[in-house]
Amino acid sequence: TPPAYAKKALELVREAIKLVPKGNDYIILDRCAGTGNLQAELSDDELSHTILSTYEYYEYKVLLERFNGLVRHIVPPTDDHAVMNKTIGMIDCADALSEEYLKNEIIKQYIDNPKCTVILFENPPYSDTSAVEFTDDKGQKKTDRKNKYVSQEMRKELESLNNSNISSAREITNLFIWSGLKYYLRQPTDSYVLFSPVKYFKSIGLVNKYFKDGFLCNRQHFHASPSSISVIWWQNKEKEQNNFIFPAFDIDNNQTIDIKDDKIVDIKIDVEVKKVKNTLLPLFEKREFKNDIETNVWCESDGTEAKNRKCDGKSIFNDNILGYMTAKGFLIGPSNFSLTRQILYNARGFYLRNDNYLEKLPLFAAKLYPQERWYERDVYFTTGDGGDTYTKDKDFLKSCFIFTCLSRYNKCLSFTGSDKRFYKNELCFDAKTLASKQLEKYKLNADEKELIKIWQSVLSEAKKTKKYNKKLAYSAFQIEMELNTSKKDENNKLVYDYPTLNGELENLKKKLKVYYAKYITPKLFEYELLK
Repeated sequence: TPPAYAKKALELVREAIKLVPKGNDYIILDRCAGTGNLQAELSDDELSHTILSTYEYYEYKVLLERFNGLVRHIVPPTDDHAVMNKTIGMIDCADALSEEYLKNEIIKQYIDNPKCTVILFENPPYSDTSAVEFTDDKGQKKTDRKNKYVSQEMRKELESLNNSNISSAREITNLFIWSGLKYYLRQPTDSYVLFSPVKYFKSIGLVNKYFKDGFLCNRQHFHASPSSISVIWWQNKEKEQNNFIFPAFDIDNNQTIDIKDDKIVDIKIDVEVKKVKNTLLPLFEKREFKNDIETNVWCESDGTEAKNRKCDGKSIFNDNILGYMTAKGFLIGPSNFSLTRQILYNARGFYLRNDNYLEKLPLFAAKLYPQERWYERDVYFTTGDGGDTYTKDKDFLKSCFIFTCLSRYNKCLSFTGSDKRFYKNELCFDAKTLASKQLEKYKLNADEKELIKIWQSVLSEAKKTKKYNKKLAYSAFQIEMELNTSKKDENNKLVYDYPTLNGELENLKKKLKVYYAKYITPKLFEYELLK
């Protein structure tokens, strides 16, 4: 945890301490303390109330060196107690997800004491660096996290959560949060000050406690890519809340590598985080047709035919099928969406049919929300909470249609499949496609006319290339992949064979980005396709 953020979070801990009833003892407990960065700014008095543990032995050695004699307890209390019979390098009794840990007398004496207030102060691991806990006799790396006591107990309560499945009981962050609330917070004056991405309360529904305060910080400073992590003070009082406002704080590193002189920066942005209920799944196409013909053509995520790999689902041919869309889960990102001409190899989506495809393309557009700023990432999710209200807005459907047909993320290709059928890309504005015919029915505004003019220039330049095939219907993506060829010169610089074509493609990307922000983004939020 960066010191600047740890210091900012300490403000929340000190507010939580103010809730301690007069005459009560209190503890500040961190079950995943690592090397103790969160505790570095605690006062001597606050340290005297602190209990720390970490599962990894070498981190434990650092904890002992930094805090032994300063904190109330470290679990285990001495190196002699650091038994590693189960997993090499990991301390058996410090595994916070084990039943043994829950019965640890050092901690339990305070949990069982009604005159002691409990404050959890934690930054649980987001991805478990200790997940590979052993190697089997075949050399395969394994984890036994699903067999942990806390995981087994959490599974019993999954049905009570808003959006959860068995994977929720495997994510180590969720296990820490769930067990913290379940086993350690007992009284209304208890608190949890927690670093974590927002999905645990936004979509999964792990917490329905009293939101006292919080802020967003930039995950980039945690040795990760820029995105949001929430820091929240939850008071142990039941409260249903759907909207949360977070001020966003970045870090100024003073252009030095020393993190100790980093300063917290209030970027003067308040971010609203809303709970979500439904993924886009209820809006998927679920119909089957009597004239659907089973075939053997699946697509890779780049739109080409999948070969030499295991494929799921049923590959279908029908003249009314235009493509296959995936729009998985709540999260936004390349791994959560695709649009290909035939069924994707892992079959996690639905077929687009020619009689209602216009109503489905906004789902694709929603998954392409750019999240350009760090405080937008991992904060906004795609949802079906607004139902099909958006389908009544014909201008919105038009915008998503135009955007999709011009987007390089539309991976529908024209190709001849291994079943000897020609799969024409109908979702592009090449000659005589279904999309071209639909475009003629619309009255275009000035921005749309400009986009189409640029596209026509792209298509005109594409036809001048050596590899152009007049039998195919080309999308921006297929032109970029197959016709916009390039090579490296003697200085290892990329040189395009058709610079005018490349320039027009770049211009299209820029104008399409502006179009999306102006005509699509506001309505995605209005209709709760983004939330």
